[in-house]
Amino acid sequence: MFITSILFISCKMDKILISTIGKHYHKKWFFKGETGNEDTTIPFELINGWIVVKVKLDGQDTEYKFVFDTGAITKIEPDLMKELNLAPMMDFSTTDLNGVKHPASLVNLKKLQIGQRTFTKVGALCSENRLFKCYGINGIFGYNLLDGGVFRLNFIKNTMTISRKENIIKRDDFNAVEISTDWRRNMYLTLETKKRKVRAVLDSGAPNYIFLNESLETDFDKNQLLQRKAQYISASNSSILDTLSIYKTHSLKLGETELDKSLIVFLNIQNLVGNEFLRSFEEVIINAKQKKLYLSKNEIPESTTSKLTKINIGYNNQAVRIIGLSLDYKSEKNDLRIGDHIININGSSTLDIQDACSYSAFESILNLYSDRISLIVLRDGKELKCEIDKSTMYE
Repeated sequence: MFITSILFISCKMDKILISTIGKHYHKKWFFKGETGNEDTTIPFELINGWIVVKVKLDGQDTEYKFVFDTGAITKIEPDLMKELNLAPMMDFSTTDLNGVKHPASLVNLKKLQIGQRTFTKVGALCSENRLFKCYGINGIFGYNLLDGGVFRLNFIKNTMTISRKENIIKRDDFNAVEISTDWRRNMYLTLETKKRKVRAVLDSGAPNYIFLNESLETDFDKNQLLQRKAQYISASNSSILDTLSIYKTHSLKLGETELDKSLIVFLNIQNLVGNEFLRSFEEVIINAKQKKLYLSKNEIPESTTSKLTKINIGYNNQAVRIIGLSLDYKSEKNDLRIGDHIININGSSTLDIQDACSYSAFESILNLYSDRISLIVLRDGKELKCEIDKSTMYE
């Protein structure tokens, strides 16, 4: 009994010690930087659902594309680390949403310039995101830089304004929402269902609207279920198969804002409020230092949101496959299955496609085809032919 108690106390003390050390170095590594007072307004692009800005690094004239991501620490790709001749301060591993570990390094950026605003002594991770390479993305402008100003996103003009002061806000034009943070300074919003309050990460790096853990699905009316789909969910360089329940949002609030105009997705990950939600407002202002999010009272019409697809084709597990399939979907000649290996699309072989980037380029020409898509699927060593009417691929 005595030995067991000692072991328990020792284990508990280890966790406290690790947590204390982690907090200390997290702050020391990522929040030691400085910035000036310059106001600046820059354009941004929307690429693959991300907000992408151009930055200059370490005094060089070259501009690099970075994702503005309120849900991640500042990060650069390994190729950029080599280009800038940066020496890693420490090597370790990170864990993605699927629980898969990836190698990473800690680096120090002496200078990061975005428009007229300069950040110095920027702590950043260096790790690979294969999807970024498909779109020429070099890194992430992360939440550890948000304390350096008030960030205003205009989704009509596609501009970002960075200011030191909150006087850029005409309060009558916005609804204010409180932000809470954890020791990492991740930013959380509080969503309210009819039954409870739910904390969700403010994550502008997530292209979707709102993700909630599947355990919360019972809070919502089944009549609002739009689609149930088996889907491979990618996180960094890995993916897992999950079942998505996609609902029309209802009975969900964020502060005084009723969330009733777009989609909510239930799956087995943490709760997230993504970029599609932010883009449903004409303007959004993030004041991380004062822990406030401002949503403009003017909203963008729902018609700008993407269609729901019943079938998704993509690159997964070293081949072109069916990566998403509505559970009630039936093809006309053969039943498709999640994970089916597609070896030919409309007469074009996919066997030479070696990665997700190559498939993305291949996929871009599919819209030039007729209204029907012909697939040859390799399943259990046998070739099966499938015909898909493109109009049946969407809700």
